[in-house]
Amino acid sequence: QYPREQVSVALIEGSELLAGQEKKGTTAIQERFKKFGIECLMKSYITEVTANSVKIKSGEATRTLPVDILIWSGGVMPHPLMKESFKSTAKNG
Repeated sequence: QYPREQVSVALIEGSELLAGQEKKGTTAIQERFKKFGIECLMKSYITEVTANSVKIKSGEATRTLPVDILIWSGGVMPHPLMKESFKSTAKNG
């Protein structure tokens, strides 16, 4: 088992709200993540990735995080066809 104290996880989000969430939902998720030691970097953007680091820009400040593994996910919005499908499912129960 890998020692938890040697693992750090950060969520880097370009806006002040998490995708699909209002302020209340974003705050609740951030609080939950904090309990698990996950750092939420809001209004931050990845500007450079190297073999062992990620450079992040937030406003005028930049920060470099060391990485062993980087999981980068973007575009979390569903395809328009799927979005319409979910709407009709929600209406019909």
